[in-house]
Amino acid sequence: MSKNKQIVGGSGDPREDALNALFAESSDDTITITDLPSKGKFYTGFQGVDVKPLTFLDEQKILNAKDTKTDIVSKLLEKSIDGINVDDLLSMDKM
Repeated sequence: MSKNKQIVGGSGDPREDALNALFAESSDDTITITDLPSKGKFYTGFQGVDVKPLTFLDEQKILNAKDTKTDIVSKLLEKSIDGINVDDLLSMDKM
């Protein structure tokens, strides 16, 4: 986490403190999640999913999409995860 994003001292909010602890070990904004609801049991060679934040531009493109047949959840995941194909994710792991 870059120094300009760190919060000095405890916030008093356990959720905020948990997020700060989660990102404290990261040199950038990407985190690796290995504890999916499926525990990764259904994926070959599962090592975790790298999650990165969406940019404002990504969000705007998705929110302004005119195609109503587009699966918004899959689009969001395509932009924000690496390490596994979005089409291979089980529904429980997408949420």
